[in-house]
Formats: sequence, C-alpha cells, structure tokens
Amino acid sequence: MIPSTSASPPNSNSDRLLNSGATWQTLLRCWQHLVLTSLSYRALTFLVLTPLLSLMVGWLLSTSGAAALTDLEIAEYALRPLGFFIILLSTTAWTTLAAWEQSSLLIVMVAQARGETISPLDALRYTLRNALTVYRLMARVLLVTLLWISPWLAAGWMTYELLLTGHDINYHLAERTENFQIAIGIGIVLALIVLWQLLHLISGWFFALPLVLWESLSPRAALLESRKRLAGRKWKIWKRLSFWVL
Repeated sequence: MIPSTSASPPNSNSDRLLNSGATWQTLLRCWQHLVLTSLSYRALTFLVLTPLLSLMVGWLLSTSGAAALTDLEIAEYALRPLGFFIILLSTTAWTTLAAWEQSSLLIVMVAQARGETISPLDALRYTLRNALTVYRLMARVLLVTLLWISPWLAAGWMTYELLLTGHDINYHLAERTENFQIAIGIGIVLALIVLWQLLHLISGWFFALPLVLWESLSPRAALLESRKRLAGRKWKIWKRLSFWVL
C-alpha cells in the first residue's frame, strides 16, 4: 500500500521529521524494510557508478601513458573539460540515486507512522513514478550549491596557483615551506566557510523532498516552501544533521 497524500494535513508528513521521539519509534517498527530498501539502492549505485569511475580511470591512464597516476595528476586531469564532465556526471548520478533512496525510505517510514505497511518493492515503484521530479530537484540543488560555493572553490584554486606551483607538491610536504603553511591555513578557513554554507543550504531544504513526494510541488516551489516552513526552526535541523555526522 502506498501512503496517500490526503491521509494527513499538508504539513504533517514533513513536520513529523522534526519529532525525534516519533522518528525513533517508527525506525524501530520498520527497520527490516528500511535495511532491505537501503541495500537495494546500494547495489543499484554500485552497478551505475562503477562503469563511470572505470571510464574516468581508463581515460586518465590512456591520456597520460603511465601505468599509475599521482593524486596531483588526477586532480589536474579532473579539471580538464572531459574529466570535469565525467565527474559531474558521476556526481549527478550519485546524488540522484541517493535522493531516490531517501524517497523510498521516507515512504516506508511515513506508511509505518500511519499504521500501514509498505514493502521495499512498493516503495521503489512509488519512487520511480516520481523519479523525474526528484531528479530535477537534485539537479537544482546541485546547481544552486555549486553557485554558492564556487567563489570559495575559486579562491582555493588561486591559493594553490599562487603559493604552491613554484615547486612540486612533494617538496612542500617534505620541507613544510612557509608557502605551504600559509596555503594550509587559507584552506582551513575556506573549508569552514564552505561547510557553514552547506549546512545553511541543506538545513533550509530539509523539507524539499517530502514536499515533492506528498504535496506535488515543483522542485523550485519545494525549495522555497521548505525554507519558509523552516524559518526559525533551523536549529533543529542543525542538531539532526550534527547527530548523523557524528
């Protein structure tokens, strides 16, 4: 049985996600189905991403003519147009599959919270019916995130170009040069800024996926509505995200 959108008030499915006690009770009641659903997506992710990663490694080795590549060489190749395209394709595939998995897990949990039972296969079918919308949502999330953090990524690349390109990276690592230490300090500051921005964005979009699944909002409308509903309550999301990270 697929949970219907009319069974609860519009906000109930998303607001329920902030209730830690109810969430844990639901998890304990349906953990078997959640595990089976997650394992199914793990297998699907492996089948999809392995060929993409193999393609990237094969391309890098064929263009370099070497039997193996250093981390720096991989990074340099990744910045080329084709390398960037392969990384972007892999990232999009991974985030889309992750979003589909979260969609199926949410469907199982919401059904259980309503006293219903839904199999992993039924959850997958429901997710596939919304697969294109979820993909569009994740594409918008990736685009907006990239726009937000791109200045800091550019600053990191400029730091590398200005401070570390005079010598091989192994020289800087061995000698702990002054430029290397300055670059490390700048990198830590930039990383903290990017982390703060990511937490800010993700905490504002926490309800976007449920809004797409159960209230049939467009990806753009779901992101805007999620931020609106979470106004003044982001600290709860920060606590939840911190819990899962730790």
